[in-house]
Amino acid sequence: MLIDRMDAVGDDWYRDTAPDLYVNDFVWLTRLQSARRMTQRADRFPYHDRVLERLMEEGVFDREDQGPRHPGEAAFMGYSASLSQRLLMRIESLEDQVSTADLSIPLASADTTFG
Repeated sequence: MLIDRMDAVGDDWYRDTAPDLYVNDFVWLTRLQSARRMTQRADRFPYHDRVLERLMEEGVFDREDQGPRHPGEAAFMGYSASLSQRLLMRIESLEDQVSTADLSIPLASADTTFG
């Protein structure tokens, strides 16, 4: 069951490529992964981009209060939000690596005169 996969301890749930699922079920799984990761992002990055977050929320979550969506529209939005979530995670990972690297670089001397 998909929920059992998401409740796994650790971060392996986020790397689940779900080769046993049909495409629609796989996109649904990535939407679940995105929703879980979005809740973690709010804690990890308190100054995150709220516009980007809302755009992803609109794609990840089905909102019936704003009127029903066409099934094709919902599938496209879910796919787009999941893809955006994955790309954002890659960017954040690279930012973390750069921040860590910046901490390990010794500061240049205060003398910045030329020639």
